[in-house]
Amino acid sequence: MRAAAALLLLLASWPAQALTCALSAVNPVDFGAPSPLDAVHADVSSTYTVTCQAPKSEIPGAVGTTRTVNLCASYDNGSAGASAGGNRQLVNGADNALYDLYTDGAYGPAHWGNRNGAPTGTVAQGQVTLVKSAGGGGSTAPGSATFTAFARLFGGQTVLRPATYTSSLNVTVDAFWADVKSDCAPGGAVESAASSAQLATVTYQSECRVGTISSLEFGTSGFIASSIDAATSVSVTCTNTTPFKVGLSPGNAAGATTSSRKMTRTAPPLSTIDYGLYRDPARTQNWGNDTAGGTDTHNGDGSGTAGSYPIYGRVPPQATPEPGDYQDTVVLTVAF
Repeated sequence: MRAAAALLLLLASWPAQALTCALSAVNPVDFGAPSPLDAVHADVSSTYTVTCQAPKSEIPGAVGTTRTVNLCASYDNGSAGASAGGNRQLVNGADNALYDLYTDGAYGPAHWGNRNGAPTGTVAQGQVTLVKSAGGGGSTAPGSATFTAFARLFGGQTVLRPATYTSSLNVTVDAFWADVKSDCAPGGAVESAASSAQLATVTYQSECRVGTISSLEFGTSGFIASSIDAATSVSVTCTNTTPFKVGLSPGNAAGATTSSRKMTRTAPPLSTIDYGLYRDPARTQNWGNDTAGGTDTHNGDGSGTAGSYPIYGRVPPQATPEPGDYQDTVVLTVAF
């Protein structure tokens, strides 16, 4: 009798199965491979699924009766934390790339928050309806809901180095019977809670961009008895720490080289005028096109901001050809 009494006590204390929810198919927040020089935001979205199930006894009433589960999805700030301005961030070493998460494609005004703590913001709400099926005991068929996180990587973060930046987010979904708690305000006895890690990442690419180049004008001259000097400049922007080389082609005149350029008369006879392009105001450092070796190019390291690089031109003394307009077209190449 003592053994039987102990067995009955054990059975009486066994807890009944309750509502259970789980997360699955948690896709990463992947911003791809943009350039930090981009002024526009990079917008992506990511989804995950919440599946719930409950014992039939949790649904009062006859077969076919339904009961709705209220789902409240929260995000923390992630392993990289938040910026001083409150935006989430991705990290690589000491550098941080700012981004944030939102509950819809309007991207704001409030970001996706956490009902259980920091950060404050909007908590996404979803619902699953469970149906009481025939048969005694057992559980309902699973019900699922999909959440979509809208993510924005902010543009204009030009000082960031090309690299991969990451953060590990924690997404938590609290489940309540909707007839007990119908909103996602803090508080309430949670029937089921599910959480999962979610990776957020971006891989910034190296890039250089060339701004507007003004024409190099030597003006009007009669006899070319002395040197005629002129200068212009080119604006180049390269990502932070990106090495680059700026080269200038020989031009389009027949027989021209990077050390012996020629302007050609625009109407027959197609006479030429010799000229040179240089990297220094003294006109001693020829500006060529060795973008592989960098022996005669302008070489530098990007900072993420535009740099202006002067191009110095000179027409040396020479026999003066027929009067007319003389032109040449030089192609600028930035190798990085």
